[in-house]
Amino acid sequence: MKYKSITKICLYFFLATSLISQNVEEPPGSKTIIVKKGETLSAIAKEHLSNPSRWKELLKYNNVPNPNLIKPGMKLVIPDYLGKEPIAVTNLVVGRVDWKTGEGSQEWITLKKNHQLFPLDSIRTLKESKADLSIKGSGLVRIHPNSLVQIKYLQDQNATPSVNLRKGSLDAFVSKFFIQGKPRAGEKLQIITPSAVAAVRGTEFSVELDNGENSTISCYDGAVGVTAQEKTVEISKGYATFVKKGEAPGEPYKIPLPPEIKKE
Repeated sequence: MKYKSITKICLYFFLATSLISQNVEEPPGSKTIIVKKGETLSAIAKEHLSNPSRWKELLKYNNVPNPNLIKPGMKLVIPDYLGKEPIAVTNLVVGRVDWKTGEGSQEWITLKKNHQLFPLDSIRTLKESKADLSIKGSGLVRIHPNSLVQIKYLQDQNATPSVNLRKGSLDAFVSKFFIQGKPRAGEKLQIITPSAVAAVRGTEFSVELDNGENSTISCYDGAVGVTAQEKTVEISKGYATFVKKGEAPGEPYKIPLPPEIKKE
């Protein structure tokens, strides 16, 4: 009899903890994550909160009375006043474009205009589709059809924005700011592929990845520093470089300039 009572108590405790945060309000601007196996509250706070020390407020918002009740598979809502700022927003979506969060989710969701994107979010374009992303503090990235990218910061929320091109191609326009009538380059943006890193400041360029994960980086304005295998090659307007995976960038070669990249 005593054994049955203990079993009932354990079952009740399990059901109670499994239902925590299921009915938490998800206001506009909030973000919902799923706790991964081995993930601690400290790691969650560091990755998703603008100030990790506010973890107690996160627990209170999700009606979780004890940090020990954070379990794998649990949903946690990150309200906008606690979460990090988005790294990008979509200002153009043409055709079928999908996105998924960076918290281990395998579910692709239809991407819409004005959607906010956070570090580690992934975007894929399908046939005859494309998307324009306004990257925080940098400029515009246009993702071409049949492409896959992931966005993130290189170190933390105040570091360089980066776009990881996993498949396909993209164009980028890094904005220039003007101070006292003189042009001054904006924040850096890095485009990372499996074979190269393109670091830019105030420029227009494109990055194309072939089936062998080799990269072609073409510069249409300004300059781009392309790094691979600890070697950096600078390409200027009207030049490109080819980077074979596992090798250093090739010597720049002249290309015909394409039509100007236009925002739609």
